[in-house]
Amino acid sequence: MFRIISNKVNGLEELKRLPAYHQLFWALTWRNVRLQYQNPLMGFFTAVIAPLLMTTIFYVVLGNKVGEDFKYYFLYIYSGFIFWNVFGAGLARAHTSFLQNSDLVKKIYFPRFLLPLTYLAAKLVDFAIALILFTLLVVISELDLEWGRFIYFSLLSMVSLLLICSGVFLAFSAICVRFRGFQMVFPFVSQAMFFSAPIVYDTQLSITSEMVKALFWLNPLTGVLSFFRAGVFSAPLDPWAAMIHTLFAILIFVAGAIWFKIEDTHLVDRL
Repeated sequence: MFRIISNKVNGLEELKRLPAYHQLFWALTWRNVRLQYQNPLMGFFTAVIAPLLMTTIFYVVLGNKVGEDFKYYFLYIYSGFIFWNVFGAGLARAHTSFLQNSDLVKKIYFPRFLLPLTYLAAKLVDFAIALILFTLLVVISELDLEWGRFIYFSLLSMVSLLLICSGVFLAFSAICVRFRGFQMVFPFVSQAMFFSAPIVYDTQLSITSEMVKALFWLNPLTGVLSFFRAGVFSAPLDPWAAMIHTLFAILIFVAGAIWFKIEDTHLVDRL
């Protein structure tokens, strides 16, 4: 019985080969985008209507309770869903990327880590559309926005989001190949990450226990949303907390990349 062994290429050599695979990366990314927008109406619903609809539901249900301390609570929730749509929806597809594309992975060699990242690149299209709409809502709401601060913290939050998504997407895609049962657990993990992130609430106002607050800060989206909202609502941002989260985002990226590199050695064998 013959076993198919993944091509063993050291990390430096793989990085040198990356330019040769940029066309494949963008082709796979475009395929993911095309699948979502194959029906323009459904694509528009996913990118624009769905986040707005979820924002409206939470605003109506929680507006008189959780949102009573926020002047622009609708924008507060929507800003959370903009980033969750990239992280949560992207991860929902990326974690099974190798199982869904097993034939492609077995037939041709390319740097395997590119495959999960194509789902991240595809979700950035939705992110761009949602961010433009969010900016329009901010203008309509007559929020006193400091544009320089908004642009700075938006870029900071995007870089942080890309680092975190890259690390998590790589790790989860490898875990899903190694442990097939992880697909059954993933919906619970996704829900736990959603409700532990400050998407519809502020941990500083809603949670009194300092220990619980610290645990909630372990959710990687907490820092991303803190960065973005600091630029939108001019909310105070502790420099130490910002530095810790930045290091945390880098750590997630590095840990995810290392885990994926370890699993990549026998990834094809397990498909």
